[in-house]
Amino acid sequence: HPAAAEVISAVRRCLLTDGFLLLEIPGLARLTERVIEQCAAFHNLPLEEKELCHHSTDPFKWGGYFRRGEEPAYTKGTVSHLEDFGVSYHLALEEATRKAQMWPRRPRKFKEAVIDYLLGLSPVVDALHCALKIAFGLSDYEASDTSSLLRMLKYPPGVTGIISEHTDFEVFTLLHQTSPGLQFMVK
Repeated sequence: HPAAAEVISAVRRCLLTDGFLLLEIPGLARLTERVIEQCAAFHNLPLEEKELCHHSTDPFKWGGYFRRGEEPAYTKGTVSHLEDFGVSYHLALEEATRKAQMWPRRPRKFKEAVIDYLLGLSPVVDALHCALKIAFGLSDYEASDTSSLLRMLKYPPGVTGIISEHTDFEVFTLLHQTSPGLQFMVK
């Protein structure tokens, strides 16, 4: 299809020249707002409550809460100052595997908002994987071979040097920023 070929060509050109591309995804705005609201509600809970779903509390579950200082800072001798709640994209998408993901008890609609968001985002992720495979001739590339995470980060206000310069290691990173501060470099 000519339109698909044009999009794939544009993806390749953007990634080879700038190293990033901006996607505007119609229909995800409300799902994004809901997941951001629920994430903020979670991060505003008392520490004791967040600790109930700490990633280390159940060795048979994946993801969960990471407190300040537990995230890698990427530069020797530094500590990250962010909090994180991590969700496995693949575990959360499948009804049968959702129980292997660590989930908080509160806020009550957190899990539902995250799952709805991931289900809404899934076709976009699949299309991006397909576009990358075709654009770069990756015949043996399988999206299922990649580790995919939804990381809901909280950066404390007024703190500089929260996390040092680094390169994300995933195939691609989708960002949604709710306040100024994130910077990325054009290659």
